Amino acid sequence: MDKKEHIERLFDERGKNDKNSTTLANTLDKDIQTVFNSPEKFALELLQNADDAAIDNQPIHVTFQINQRYLAFSHTGRHFDYQDVEAICDNAQQQFTRKKTDLSKTGFKGIGFKSVFVISYRVYIISRNYCFRFDRDYAKWRNNDSDRFRRYPWQITPIWTQQNQLPKVFELNKSHVTFLFQLVDETRSVNNVEKVYNALKILMQTPNTILFLRNIQEITIRQHNRIDSIQLRKLFDTSNQYELYVNDTLKSKWLIRSDEQQIPNEIHQKLQRLPDQECPTKLKQATSVNLKFAFLFGEEGTLKAHHKAVLFCYLPTQMYSGLPFLVNGDFLLSADRTQLLTNIWNEYMFRCIAKFHIALLHEFALNEYYCDHVLLLLTRRLKGTISQQFTDVYSSTIDIELAKIAFIPSHINQWQLLKWGEAISDDLGFFEAFPSIDLTKRKLIASYRLENQSKLLSHFTLLKLTENLEQYSEICIEKSCYGKLIEFLINTCSSFGYTDRELRTHMQKISFLLTDQNKLSNSSAVYLPVSRKLKEYPSILGIDFIHPAMLEIPDSVK
Repeated sequence: MDKKEHIERLFDERGKNDKNSTTLANTLDKDIQTVFNSPEKFALELLQNADDAAIDNQPIHVTFQINQRYLAFSHTGRHFDYQDVEAICDNAQQQFTRKKTDLSKTGFKGIGFKSVFVISYRVYIISRNYCFRFDRDYAKWRNNDSDRFRRYPWQITPIWTQQNQLPKVFELNKSHVTFLFQLVDETRSVNNVEKVYNALKILMQTPNTILFLRNIQEITIRQHNRIDSIQLRKLFDTSNQYELYVNDTLKSKWLIRSDEQQIPNEIHQKLQRLPDQECPTKLKQATSVNLKFAFLFGEEGTLKAHHKAVLFCYLPTQMYSGLPFLVNGDFLLSADRTQLLTNIWNEYMFRCIAKFHIALLHEFALNEYYCDHVLLLLTRRLKGTISQQFTDVYSSTIDIELAKIAFIPSHINQWQLLKWGEAISDDLGFFEAFPSIDLTKRKLIASYRLENQSKLLSHFTLLKLTENLEQYSEICIEKSCYGKLIEFLINTCSSFGYTDRELRTHMQKISFLLTDQNKLSNSSAVYLPVSRKLKEYPSILGIDFIHPAMLEIPDSVK
């Protein structure tokens, strides 16, 4: 069918002014104002549509160009064909869209493009031999009845437009797909230029917006005499490391890891019961799910925690995960793509996130560049804006994985990994000072280079030391390092503020002080001489003095 005939047929079908069209027009207006109540959303929807237009996964370059009256958006992807036109001229219908069954495409609801009508009442689409517009104020409608045009579903009614009828505002590249938006309507005192400026400003301030897009690698924004750009560059073809540049200045560097898990038959069956508008056909037919985690590099090339990380479904949602890294997945979202729907699929996704999380930490623990930061990247409990249902699923799953998978480098051998529940943080540095005292416990001590050890379950504290002090004192006497133990204990009590009354009372009952009779006794039964020289007392008195060697400990230590 000829392109013009195609548009004119759609115009005849959509451009009726009967009861049904009035109802549809009212529904469209209400949905657009409700779902896309923020003008910034149009930019994300345009990016998604462009990303879905890739040709054989070739990189796509998109451009925003704005002046005092118009915005132009263009991309280097695939041009419109019959199905694309049918889809964009419909509302939430999927029978004419390839996105319905193609997992490589993000969109599927059929309403995302309608977000542009928040900023413009006249939208032109120029794509090779197609040239048409959506026009609320189309002259033929207005001439028939002063109010009649308001009842047309103009957002889905295409109007064929000759090339010479296009506004002469920008130099258009015919090899690109271009959308042209009129932002100013003097007759109604409407001016959306400032809204669009703000939306583009937000986009420039959040370059990681494009981090998980499949094909867009560069965004250019032209306004007046200024040109800004965002670029996503992969360091090497075989690398998982990416860099984000704003105006050729490096803004952030990321490690992106992917995981694919087979969808259990139980989940697959439950998906079939979800309505198509909630769960697309392509997901119901899928056999596996893909997740991506993006870890932020710090200035020194080490991994660092990302604060206020949101979930991505190729573009950012408004859901803060509480995780120290970004997560991208095929979540099922609300119509405005900002919130998670409460259903079995998203619940399953959080189970997958927890499993992949711990599996990656195990892998990082065996990497000399990342092994010291595994606890920095561990989150057992989500504290973002995720619903309780999903946080509970994540928590229960991650506890199971923590009990199965080792990822804590040990002190004895950093490549010998410990499980989270068995690893011990030596808060005192005791087993580093006394490596041969308790070999059984020393094997469970986490590497001293490991950061964020406060996240470990078990800690060797001063209280823990006192619980074993009698045993350790006897061993140190045998190994001729008892004096070193007492010095360590004195220094530790001083460093940790020996003020806890319960601890002081507990230590007074422990037999760890060596007497002049070469036996261990507690502090309440041992006497300290007035001078450094011990006096001789009759043994019948049963008086035990501190061992002479103890008197040799420097006063600075005591």
